[in-house]
Amino acid sequence: MFFPRMRKSGRMRRMTRTILLAGVLLSGPTAWLLSEGTTDSSTTSSSSARSRDRTAKRSENRSKRDREKPADETLESETKSSTNSLRSARTSVPAGRKSDPRQVAIKTDDAILKPRALTAEELNHPLAPAIQMVMESQVRLETIRDYSATFIKREQVQGKIVEQSMEIKVREAPFSVALKFNNPYRGRQVLYVDGKNDGKMLVKPEGFKAIVGTLSIDPAGPQALAENRHPITEAGISSLIRLALLQLKAETKLEDLHEVQVTEDHSVAGLTCHCVEVKRTRKAPGVPFHLTRLYLSQETKLPVKIENYDWASGPGENPTLLEEYTFQDMKLNIGLNDQDFR
Repeated sequence: MFFPRMRKSGRMRRMTRTILLAGVLLSGPTAWLLSEGTTDSSTTSSSSARSRDRTAKRSENRSKRDREKPADETLESETKSSTNSLRSARTSVPAGRKSDPRQVAIKTDDAILKPRALTAEELNHPLAPAIQMVMESQVRLETIRDYSATFIKREQVQGKIVEQSMEIKVREAPFSVALKFNNPYRGRQVLYVDGKNDGKMLVKPEGFKAIVGTLSIDPAGPQALAENRHPITEAGISSLIRLALLQLKAETKLEDLHEVQVTEDHSVAGLTCHCVEVKRTRKAPGVPFHLTRLYLSQETKLPVKIENYDWASGPGENPTLLEEYTFQDMKLNIGLNDQDFR
């Protein structure tokens, strides 16, 4: 049926638009927001009470699980928590807070890393000789302001062994790392300075890739860890020592698990070293390595190499290498400054 065009007045058109707009508002997302904001007080009170009940019940269940948790599961949980606190210490700086200029290596409140004498129980543990040697190295670290070295690493990443060689410069306070790759990616440069660049590491690509300019990358993100087991925030000998000490002290809670051997006169990169070997005789939660070898320079007491191995794939098989880090031609307290990390 045909209807002739009707001429509407301006007032009628305005009324029509107003009615249509009101209909859209009251039937769309705005209506939902209004209904959320106008819930009566009795409903809100009832919801809050139910929320408090659920929170209290979850807390009670959590406490019950903790009480019933076996010792080895407790060790695994505590070790993961402590390691995460180490990793987060450098990867984020709270808003409004500057990096502590007195900070030496990893900053953490974890009591397990605070220098102290071993307890009688720890002294009787098979790990005591290894812990004491690592603690001596930790004390020596307090005199190191900066250093340079050739850093060689072999790591198992996603089932493959990744080998890299680079020149490394490290300043302990504020923690700063500069890497220049030798092989592969010759010429690539990576820079990280605690409290700078929004917590990101800066990467200058090698060769023709340099045309893209400097990249800003999250040090703990998937791109940075595609060929690395550890973020750059854990680079250097200070982190190596502290992570090793954290693991060894945590494992003193376990018994009948360790075989420890300390030997002398091992040659690593032209240096005479002590070798601290820790072998675990069985798998246990919170114990990531079957075998650890730490080589400490007899002259400086500092680590020059560490090897960590996974469990053998079967009887009679050798343990599988997970990570190996070597520092060659190390030069200590050479006076690095801000210009070396730009």
